[in-house]
Amino acid sequence: MERTTLASLIAVLVVGTVIGFYVGNRMGVAQGGALARKQLEAGGVIPKKPERVLSIGGEVESIVAGGTLTFRAQAFTDPLRPDLGPTSYTVTFGPTTQFVWRTTNVAMPQAGKPLPPYTEVAIAASAIQQGNRVIVESADNILGKDSFAATRVILVQ
Repeated sequence: MERTTLASLIAVLVVGTVIGFYVGNRMGVAQGGALARKQLEAGGVIPKKPERVLSIGGEVESIVAGGTLTFRAQAFTDPLRPDLGPTSYTVTFGPTTQFVWRTTNVAMPQAGKPLPPYTEVAIAASAIQQGNRVIVESADNILGKDSFAATRVILVQ
């Protein structure tokens, strides 16, 4: 009986020690990562993560006339997480969504007037095709979301 109790006690201590080391290591890594991020951001080595994002650009995967656009974009970059790759976003649009084509302005400036860097022309949603590069704007914060409603879709050429 004493041997069984002693063996059980030793087994519990070994398992508890292993679990303690594992949990402690995981917590230490998380705290170390948070501290490293804070110091790198404070030193200006990496940009601070945004609190609010209202637009994102990417390549159109598909567009459905009924009001859905799917595009692939680089995830909001995190220099400490290089494993984060492109992400697919699903965007809904409706009759109030603006679609524009943006081109670089090549016109000659008029004396004394500033020249805008680009020109935008209104287009129909049907002008957007698979493979096009777009910038999609939203009225809501899209950070951390993979689907959202678009207020404006800009076709970039």
